Amino acid sequence: MQVLILAVDPSPEAACIELRIENTALLFDPFPTPSRDLAKAAEDFIVGWARDLPPRVPIRFVLHAPSTGQFDIPELQLAFSNHFSLRARSLKGDIDEVFRVGLTSLVIGLVIGLVIGLVIGLATHAACVLGG
Repeated sequence: MQVLILAVDPSPEAACIELRIENTALLFDPFPTPSRDLAKAAEDFIVGWARDLPPRVPIRFVLHAPSTGQFDIPELQLAFSNHFSLRARSLKGDIDEVFRVGLTSLVIGLVIGLVIGLVIGLATHAACVLGG
């Protein structure tokens, strides 16, 4: 069985995720694409293990396979790197959008609360002046 290190971080605190697979073609979507998108099952496995690691720890992927099949090692490294870089950018965009919507909602809520508070305050004041 051949051992391929797909992403290496030389730092001693790098965590290791090991993948054992019979055929490297199983790592990718069944249809050929230029980007070599990872198969959903492979991505779920990697992300599942990565979530168990402490935050901000570098990760090293080690692939155990009989051979690289139709892929060469730099192609596999690039495919993994590209896939997770695109995923990170996409998730960052999603998070940024959630914060934008949250900030807008907060501002609207504060303005509405301020207006309601002013109306109640003015009504209370008017009732005290007229009734008192």
